[in-house]
Amino acid sequence: MTEAPQPAIKAYVEKLCESGHRGTGTPEEAAAAAWLREKFEALGLETTVQPFKTPPSLPFVVLSHLIIALTGAAFIGCCPTLALLLIAFATVSFVGEYTCRWHWLRPLLSRRESRNVIGRWRPERPKRTIVFSGHLDSANQGLIFHPRLARLTAEDKLGLGPLAPTILGLLLLLLVAIIVSFGGSGAFLTLLDWLGAIILVISAVLMAEWMLGPFVPGANDNASGVAAALVLAERYMAEKPDDTEFYFIGFGAEEPNLVGAKAFLDEYGHRFDPESTYFINFDGIAAHRVNVVTSEAVMIPQAYPDQELVVFARRQIRAEERFRHIGVTGIKGHTDVLPFALAGFKSLSLVAMDGWGIPINYHTVNDHPAAMTYEQADLALDFAQGLVQRIRQENG
Repeated sequence: MTEAPQPAIKAYVEKLCESGHRGTGTPEEAAAAAWLREKFEALGLETTVQPFKTPPSLPFVVLSHLIIALTGAAFIGCCPTLALLLIAFATVSFVGEYTCRWHWLRPLLSRRESRNVIGRWRPERPKRTIVFSGHLDSANQGLIFHPRLARLTAEDKLGLGPLAPTILGLLLLLLVAIIVSFGGSGAFLTLLDWLGAIILVISAVLMAEWMLGPFVPGANDNASGVAAALVLAERYMAEKPDDTEFYFIGFGAEEPNLVGAKAFLDEYGHRFDPESTYFINFDGIAAHRVNVVTSEAVMIPQAYPDQELVVFARRQIRAEERFRHIGVTGIKGHTDVLPFALAGFKSLSLVAMDGWGIPINYHTVNDHPAAMTYEQADLALDFAQGLVQRIRQENG
């Protein structure tokens, strides 16, 4: 197997971080996409730029739901039916958004333009399709990602993630609205009403602070993933395999909740056969310990539906001594393969995390190239390439 060109990974990460950030829908994200397009074209890949509309950030989306719910809370005393409708809508819409099942408010909130950069190698008669991806954009820093708070979230057994208070507040207000709508009253209900409203106000303040926070450099999350996809594009375009079609994708707008991945699936999903297509995503691979992610959980645990790729990954871990410290785990969060997993495709992500299940400097301004461990990115690259070779050999 070809050794991973670690200096190229480092150079690509540093290039992507030159502008200081790649905030969703910003000129900096657009410049990173243009650079990636040029790199793909120089390799001879069939290159497409897919534009789409996106909300500016996840906290903006959450805050919109909180405003609707708090408006409903204000009407509980005088118009409980209206209150119930508003709170129920906000709760159900939020659950769909947070779990990536439905997106009722997203079309109304999508005002910024982002884009996916898609490089494709297609031989005449491919037997399978491999899709490598990483997201281009970087997040805002927020107080909820302070290491101490992040560790509290990591200990959450319900998998609610950093937005657990939001979920609790919404459910409390929904319960109160239902009871009041059916004639209930009393001091205890009033207490629950106030408690739910206070929790949501605190959540709204945290969301506003996150939304207005500085953009982070996004070296590990996720210049490292984009760089990995690009290095693999270089390797496979040097080989030009005649049995496998390859896609290399830099997704835009991952941070507002996988908007770019969903846009790609909606427009191009018909191209792919679930029986012969494999999605392999890189999301923060240059620190701590690389893990093969096999399930994602935010409120609703979602094991990736087809375990064939996971079986291949476990075999690859056992195949070489240097791969044996790679973990196989679920995470309390989302990566860009989730829309494809929900659609029934063979999927997994490679993510480097510490012992708490948290990526290094996650969503903080300390996520810069100097803080990264490029040996882990090197390991993830070689593992992914070995995994593809195993797929080609065992599922030919």
